[in-house]
Amino acid sequence: METRSIRADGRTTTEVRRAIRESPESLLVLARRYGINPKTVAKWKKRDSTDDLPTGPRLGKPRRITADEEEFIVLFREHTQLPLDDCHYALQARIPHLTRSSLHRCLARHGISRLAKSFEGGEFADPPEAIPVGRLNIDRATILSRKGEHFLFSAIDEASRFAFVEMTRSTGPKGAASFFATLLKVVPFRIEHAITFDCDAFAEWGQAGSFTRLCHEHGIEHLRKPRPHPWAQDPVARLGRTIQDSVTVTSEAYLADLLREFLPVYNFRRRFKSLSGRTPFDFVCHAWQKEPSRFLRDPHHLIVGLETMPRPAMSGI
Repeated sequence: METRSIRADGRTTTEVRRAIRESPESLLVLARRYGINPKTVAKWKKRDSTDDLPTGPRLGKPRRITADEEEFIVLFREHTQLPLDDCHYALQARIPHLTRSSLHRCLARHGISRLAKSFEGGEFADPPEAIPVGRLNIDRATILSRKGEHFLFSAIDEASRFAFVEMTRSTGPKGAASFFATLLKVVPFRIEHAITFDCDAFAEWGQAGSFTRLCHEHGIEHLRKPRPHPWAQDPVARLGRTIQDSVTVTSEAYLADLLREFLPVYNFRRRFKSLSGRTPFDFVCHAWQKEPSRFLRDPHHLIVGLETMPRPAMSGI
């Protein structure tokens, strides 16, 4: 007696599946003989058994996210405002069974599946064009603690998203120039443009500031721009907001330790959709292989994060 498939639309029996596994004939010949698709023939030739297994998720492999995981996902999305793929890359470390589709359904249930579009100057911003490494966006942020204010200078390469951060006690032009001088020693690629916001740290009224003079000495063009709209997807502004909004410190030493842990994870482990799923470090290494003329040294050996940046005498980093 023949054993039919457990599915109503199944077209093979146990005897047919056994004959397919034992036959030396081609897939096309067997498909024509039994009136089935060649892919079905190939599937049964690879199977170790002729049993028709049920479809759907396998037992013992949890696929649904729990209530606690869903709450964590919602808080992460609302706080970081990252795109769907970036959220998926970041959350996979904590929720390994999270898929892109289940993440999207979770965000849709809570009405946060769509981010506000970038809005600047009254018009929607156009998608950014592909740019080479060497365009650094530089900004200054302020962190409050029980012992007063702490100032952070940050620089992000527009192409690779690679970030450099340094804590200083001088927030004016001298602090900005000191940070940029340190940056010139550790960045492995040639800096072509230094883009800053209009503030007293990067521009002195009526004369070229120390930051601008340092740029000119190294053949770097200093560009100034107005501070972006809060909804604009500016990478350096977003990093500054992330640091200021999410970091609560009790002392300068605690802030220094926290930043040493944050920067390596951001630069070497976080994947971005805009970088085709690569980390900033992977993107820099790819750019080195593609255009080595833009680099001063091999980034595989000499690129550094915050934990190895030279420590200014007053900064504690």
